[in-house]
Amino acid sequence: MANNNLKFKNNRWLNLFGTVSLAVFFLLAIAVKLHSSELSRLDRAISLFFYERRSRNLIFAFQFISDIGRPTITAAIIILLALVFYGNHRRILAFWLVLSTVLGNLFWQLLKIYFMRPRPLMTTMHHSFAFPSGHAASVVIFAFLIISLLPLLNVSKKIKKVMTVILLLFVLTVCFSRIYLEAHYLSDVVSGAALAFSWIIFMRHIYNKFAEKLLLAKMFR
Repeated sequence: MANNNLKFKNNRWLNLFGTVSLAVFFLLAIAVKLHSSELSRLDRAISLFFYERRSRNLIFAFQFISDIGRPTITAAIIILLALVFYGNHRRILAFWLVLSTVLGNLFWQLLKIYFMRPRPLMTTMHHSFAFPSGHAASVVIFAFLIISLLPLLNVSKKIKKVMTVILLLFVLTVCFSRIYLEAHYLSDVVSGAALAFSWIIFMRHIYNKFAEKLLLAKMFR
């Protein structure tokens, strides 16, 4: 580890994108709550498009990707990583990782219960609600937490960029798999990803605001 004093840069473009993402989530949430016919038609048209073009090989491939991106798996990886940081006396960072993951995943589960949106009619594999997509939310939380930690790695900028691209491709693939497998509508996936991204931006600000104060107060050492 090269940088022991992690502080996230106050990137105005990230902040703007986080705000826009939150706005996108609220717009979709309102449309779902009001049972927007326009959104329903768009979602069903996209679902039907991919349903009519499904193949056995692609179903197998995307099911494998979807399984890798399960919320339990991505959350477990972050918690294991937090334990590593805790063992290396980075307790504030470890606590932040766990808090970001646990609260973020709890939030989307509560939202599912609140909106109670049924999943696409074609699917018979799932019995929970659709909005927002838990896979999309959890994989975005996972990927952007990892990306946020990349400055700590003692590797070249090129390698960090490659790792970022790989993580983003993983996010896109998992999100698309949920639509292709008819587990979610497009709006479920977009809302889950948008909400999760805005959550991570918020949690980065929380870390910047309180981490140094906790260190000065000799807490979590």
